[in-house]
Amino acid sequence: MRETKHKARAGAAVGIALLALAALSGCRQPHNGDSQDVQAAAAAPPEAGASSGEIAVLEQPTLPPPSSVANDQEKRKQVTIGTCEATKDGWRAAGTAVNPGDREADYRIVVYFTSAKATVLALGDTAVNVKAGQSGAWEVRQAFHAPQGTLCVLRGVS
Repeated sequence: MRETKHKARAGAAVGIALLALAALSGCRQPHNGDSQDVQAAAAAPPEAGASSGEIAVLEQPTLPPPSSVANDQEKRKQVTIGTCEATKDGWRAAGTAVNPGDREADYRIVVYFTSAKATVLALGDTAVNVKAGQSGAWEVRQAFHAPQGTLCVLRGVS
């Protein structure tokens, strides 16, 4: 009886290890590519011949490591996304940067475009200069196959 329990536990551990290995085998290690590499991968069209009733397998963009996307917490509080919408060739995020300071400020804004289930499909960035005490509009557009339910995520502000 004791040997049977031991074999059952060992079998369960092997099964869990195999499931974990299978899940990890689909992961890719990000590299320090620039945003043009990421944008080119994200702009790749869906597989040829995919109809609206088929699931198109899209290339996952290679993203910069999270630590390389600058994010100043104070500046981030000053930036909002007001628009997240489809365009004829992809998706668009737009918003406002409010400069409460007494000097003009530059904002670099990074946006991730994700599926409804948080898979990053594309990314883009923009820069806006805002005069002291004023606000400035910003926009990030990206050309890629954007499924219904695409979301805009404010990834970093610096």
